[in-house]
Amino acid sequence: MQIETLTAGQSPEAVRHHTALIKRYFGVQETHDIDTWAEMWTEDAVFRAPYGPSSFPDKFEGRDVFVPMFRELFEGYGTVKIGGIDVYAAPDPGVFAAVWDVSIEIKATGLRYESRNFGIFRFRGDQIEDFVEYFNPLKFAKAAGLDLTADL
Repeated sequence: MQIETLTAGQSPEAVRHHTALIKRYFGVQETHDIDTWAEMWTEDAVFRAPYGPSSFPDKFEGRDVFVPMFRELFEGYGTVKIGGIDVYAAPDPGVFAAVWDVSIEIKATGLRYESRNFGIFRFRGDQIEDFVEYFNPLKFAKAAGLDLTADL
């Protein structure tokens, strides 16, 4: 994984530290290490995916709410590759935007979901307290064999 970073008022040390945390966030997804992934979130963390299909809530509140769902989701994945990561520091301490390439093998269909995604991380200390992920639901639905007719 290669990471590019631009700073915007945060100290270089804070930017390096949080960039490493973001790199780790994606690394544990590649290895399907959901236990480590879960530890990266605060207990009261919020995960948002506003462009997901209607069958997927656009907001999850509390680590204990969304981690089991992600554990099940990752059981349906084969190889996960994440690269082309660009990280951008916001002026607010602990806030970062990231853009990354993702390629996920969907076991049920044998197809791959491939996209360039965008997300905003808000950290409390070394843990994620809020994350918004923007991904392409049409590409994901096609790879996963989902019918999005209800979403049109």
